Amino acid sequence: MDPITRYELIRPILTGEKTVEQVETEASVSLRTLYRYLRRFREGESLADQSHAASSHPKWLTDEDKATVIRYKLENPSLSHRRLAQQLKEQGILEISYRSVANILTEGHFPEHFFFRH
Repeated sequence: MDPITRYELIRPILTGEKTVEQVETEASVSLRTLYRYLRRFREGESLADQSHAASSHPKWLTDEDKATVIRYKLENPSLSHRRLAQQLKEQGILEISYRSVANILTEGHFPEHFFFRH
């Protein structure tokens, strides 16, 4: 679920239109998940996926994630792998380890469509 969808899910709770229990029932999302989204939103954290499993290894990253890393590096050529991963995380773009960044950029994990987009 993308961050905008997550926000739209909790917005009625934030505005007082619905209770957490109502949203749980209507959206089939667990109370625990809703409370986690609410906490993250109220604390100013990103609503983007923060799972480390899906982003901790290049083989598990989507082609779009890999393309994002490559584009970001091309736009910021002076950044080290570690600093690039840190900035992607800080800006809420992508949660990725610096080793995964290094693997994408140095071991040929380039998505095929990256080279054919205009």
